[in-house]
This record gives sequence, C-alpha cells and structure tokens, in this order.
Amino acid sequence: MPVPGEPRSPFRRLRRALLATFVLALAAVGGLYVLGRPPAPAVIQEAPEPAVEPAGGEARSRRPARSAPVVTSEGFEYEQRVGQRSAFRLRGERFTTDQEGLVSLQGVGLELNRESGEAYQVESRRATWDPATREARLAGEVRLAGGRGFHLEAERLDLLEGGQAVVARSPVTFGLGQRFSGRAAGLRLDLEHDVVHLRDRVRVWGTDAPGESPLGLEADDLAYERESRGLRATGNVLLSSGADRLRAERIDVALLPDESAPRSALATGQVRGSVDPAADEAGDAGALTFEATRVTALFGTRPARPVELELEGEEGVPVRAVLRGSDRVQRALLAPRVKVALAEGRTRAAFAEGGVDLSEAPVDEPTRLLRSATSERLEAEYGAAGELSTVRLLGAVTLRQGEVEATAERAESEVASGRAVLTSARERVRVRSPRGELRAPRVELERTGGVVRARGGVFAELPAGAPGLQLGPATGDGRPPTRVESREADGSEERREWRFRGEVRGSQGDSLLFADELRGTEATGVVVAEGGVRSVWEDRSEGARPVPTTVSAARLVYDRDAREVKYTGGVEVRQAERTMNCETLTVELDQQQRARRMSAAGAVKIVDSVAGRTVTGESAEHDLAARTVLVLGAPVVLSEAGGATVRGRRLLYDLAAGSARMLAEDASP
Repeated sequence: MPVPGEPRSPFRRLRRALLATFVLALAAVGGLYVLGRPPAPAVIQEAPEPAVEPAGGEARSRRPARSAPVVTSEGFEYEQRVGQRSAFRLRGERFTTDQEGLVSLQGVGLELNRESGEAYQVESRRATWDPATREARLAGEVRLAGGRGFHLEAERLDLLEGGQAVVARSPVTFGLGQRFSGRAAGLRLDLEHDVVHLRDRVRVWGTDAPGESPLGLEADDLAYERESRGLRATGNVLLSSGADRLRAERIDVALLPDESAPRSALATGQVRGSVDPAADEAGDAGALTFEATRVTALFGTRPARPVELELEGEEGVPVRAVLRGSDRVQRALLAPRVKVALAEGRTRAAFAEGGVDLSEAPVDEPTRLLRSATSERLEAEYGAAGELSTVRLLGAVTLRQGEVEATAERAESEVASGRAVLTSARERVRVRSPRGELRAPRVELERTGGVVRARGGVFAELPAGAPGLQLGPATGDGRPPTRVESREADGSEERREWRFRGEVRGSQGDSLLFADELRGTEATGVVVAEGGVRSVWEDRSEGARPVPTTVSAARLVYDRDAREVKYTGGVEVRQAERTMNCETLTVELDQQQRARRMSAAGAVKIVDSVAGRTVTGESAEHDLAARTVLVLGAPVVLSEAGGATVRGRRLLYDLAAGSARMLAEDASP
C-alpha cells in the first residue's frame, strides 16, 4: 500500500490503465460474439468524435475528441430475429464501439424483412447502432430500395421500434414504381403494415412520356399503402393530370397493378375540380368545372386522364357542374348526384338525378340567363368535338325562356337545331306566357323565334283583355278570356303569331267559333278562320234585347284596326226565325269591338219563316241599332206566303215591326 503523503508511482498508474483497456477489449470481443459474428482482430485506440448522434432522438453527452478508448475492427454484422424470422440484418465494413456500448459503423448495409418475405435494402455511408434499444441512425447518402421500384434517398434515416419503423426527419426524395417521383419534408415507413407516411407538403409527379399528360399530386400529408397500391393524401390536396385539376381536403388514389398510373381517385371534403381539353387543341368545348362534397374519378391507362366522374353533394349543398359548349354557351348544372363520361378531356355524356336545376348563359356574360330547366333527372350527350348534342329531362320537367314557361313529364332537346320536344302521358304539357296558356300531350319548342308546336289535342286560353285573338264580334262589354280547342296548334312568341288546325272550337264570353283552321297575328290584329266556319255571337245593340246570331261561311277575317269582321264563301246568317244568305258579309264594329252594322253582298236572300216572307236582292245593309235591313238590287223581289210578289230596287225590312215595303229609288229609308 502506498504510504500516505508519498507521491504515487507513475508505473502504477500505467499498469491500471493497461488493465482497464484489456478488460474493455475483452468486453467488446464478447459482445461481438453475442451479436452473431466473430470480430476481426481488435485494435486499441482513442475514440474519435461520433459522426452520427444516437437513434431515437435521446440526448447523449458527447465525449471530447480523443478522450476515451474504444475498440475498432473491420467487418460488423447483426441480425434481429422474431421467432424463426429475420426482422432485419445490419452490417458494416468497419465499426467502432465506445464505452457506452454504442457502435459506429462505416459503409453500412441494412436489410429490413417483412413477415410476407419482402425485403427493403438500405445503404448509407455511416450509422450509429445502439444494441440496448436495437435502434440505429443512418446518415450520409442514405438510400432505401424495396420491391416494385420503390426507393427513397435522404441524408439521414432512423431505424426504430426494434426495426419495425424507418423514420426520416429531414427532406427525402422518393420513387414509386417506374413512373412516379416525389419529395417530402419527412417520412415514416411502417414495416409491419408496409405503409409509407410522407409529411409536410408532399409532392409526387409522373415522369413525362410522349403523348401523355404529366401527373402530379400535392398534399400536406401522404400515406402510401404498398400492399394495396393505394395513396391517401390529406390536407390541401391537388391531383393534376395535364390541364385537369382535382382539389379536396382528402383524396384516395388507387394505382394500377404495375403502379404506372392511377386507376381511380376518391375526393372528399369541399371538392373542386376542372377537366379541360388538350392544350394543343383549339377551343374549350366540352370543358367541365365542378364543386361537390364527394367525387369519384376513374382514369384511363394511357393517357392517365379521367374517363368518368361521379359527383355527389350533401343535404342542402348540391353538386355544381359547369359544362362549356362549342356554341359559346355554358350550362350550369345543380343536382345531388352527377355522373360525367369523358374522353381526352372532353365531356361525352352527363347524367344527373335527385332534383336537377339546369341554366344556360353566354360564356362572356355568365350572369345573363338565357334559359333554365328543372327536372328529377337529366341525361346529356355530347359530340366528338365536345359540343352538346342532346339533353333529356325526365320527371316533373319545367323549362323557362324569357317570359315562356313549359311543364311536362319529359323533355328532349336537340341543341344544334334548337328544338325541344315535351311530352306528358298523364297530364298535358303546359306552356305559359303573359299572352296565355297552351296545353297538349306533345309540344315542340324551337329556341329561335320561340316557336311552339302542339299536337294530339290542344287547349289554349288567353287571359281577359288579351289583344292577340278575337273570334268575331264581341258580345257585351270588356274582353273576356278566350279559349280554343283543336287537334294541333303552332305559334311564335317572337312574331306573336299562332295557328290552330283540326276541329277548332273557340269561345270568348258568349261568342263561339268553329272552323277547320284558325290563325292570327297580334301585331297586325288580323285573325283568319277557314273551313266550315261557324261564328256564334249576340247582337246587343243599344235599346234592343240580345239577339243570338249565327254566321256560317267558308272563311272569316277579323281586322282589329279596320274594326270589321268579313265572312266569305256561302255565307248564311241566322237570327232567331230569320236567315240571310249571301256571298260576302262584312260586320262593322264599334270601339268596343261589338257589331253595329252588317253589309251583305252577292245573291242576297232573306227568309222569314214565321212571317212566310222571302226577299232577294244584290246587297243588303243591316243596321243593328235601328233593327232595319235595306235590300238593294235590280231587281229586289219580295215574295209573301200567299203567293203575292213585289219587285223593286229598294226594300226596307223593319225587323222590329215585322214589315217589309218597297221604297222609291230616291226615297230615304
């Protein structure tokens, strides 16, 4: 023992240092045998400053450079097994171990094995291995490669959780299959489930190929489930293919088996998107923009562009899809569910159901409404150039254009011709405007000129005071509603023209009209009835009781401005017990369009069956207020029932007194 107060021998200190170093070397050699591989001959030297911090993020104090001895050797290998399976295998070309048992490796190779038998290979320039936690940190040009072309590069990777997780806390670049590359701010590879988690604004892009649209994906976070070949992107997600865009809070992408392109995508949460024609093609006909709560997209393989979109809304928030046509009209579609078929970025067909609202506006003036429609369901077909060709609306259809509104059970529109066909099996199609209402089982509407064609039994009604239709002399005061029935009808809102054909029956207050055809023009105020015309109205001249009047003829012409009704062709006028026949009859009207005078011409014949009297002449003037008829002719012949006959040139027939007398040629009636 040393004597207190004496200085220590330097040889004693040297002997203790050598003994400690020898013990440390033995411990290192024994540890390597435990790790599974005999070491190369150990060399005792001072430890350099560690190049890589320990894995797991735990703080370990750094030793001063060249302050503690370590064991350094050539060749290192360690295998972690789970049962009979190798979980991972770590090797290094050269290793160094320190006093805390940490192993620093140079020229590192790491093999990570999944339970399925698939393996990941990792290489780096250096690594730190902690046998106690079985965690490692790899640094320096780290590269990880797996099956099917998956690989990533980073400056540092951590092997955690006993080899079941690989974590990168710094930027990484990666590749998926042979066609996709990307980068992210961090990564976690879950080996148990074979899922790659990428974080902090991830970008994935497809490699360009001739004739194909580049594919891109951006998100705050991305999970790649390698076994199912599925991508789950969350947070401000943008999926793009050429000019096509899909934005959402979350998008799930299923890749093809060879991982060369997306097979489908499901977007949820405030989805917005657009599909545009190829950039090198002229025009944007068939382009589509949309907003929805949920969107399912199916992709074509080459190029990877959407070929089908299923858009879904939620209660109170319908899908909004805007389709742009080659006619420079954009059509906005609102519905709970919309399905669109596409080819090369152009719309080919569209389907909507659950309550559809469709509106049309010029592309340059999207706020100016041209037309609108509602229905339970919509089917639309597009041409090869993206032009809208046919639209079918089914169930509770309503069409609106300007002041015209039409309702039906079904409507089919040919966009090129501007023609729409409306049909109803249970209730008639209804077409309404401020000028009246038209009802029929089948109605055709033409966009240009607002032409309306009704077939299969027509009913029309014009409101009281409407100026467009007058069936003959008015009865009483005012302008009552006008109602017309026929087999078919045509009209033009733009020209304010209309025509009824086939068993026409009209009514206007107490006035009636029957004919084979009835037509008119509101602008000129002319109405024409032809073919078996029969006009029924009441003579309500001042101071006289109403006298029912029926006029039959081949043709009737009503002229609003001239204030007259003219009957031609085998005219017969019947008033109570009297009849008058002639070739033409002109009825003069007052300012209220009531009859005030009738002028007959051509083979006039008056028969009073009660008085047994017949009068013939060349013309006659019937003053309705005075209730007299002046008959003119060369000659005028009066024949009485008893056989008496009187001839002259002028005869005055007093209808009120029931008398008839010849007048001198110069005498006043």
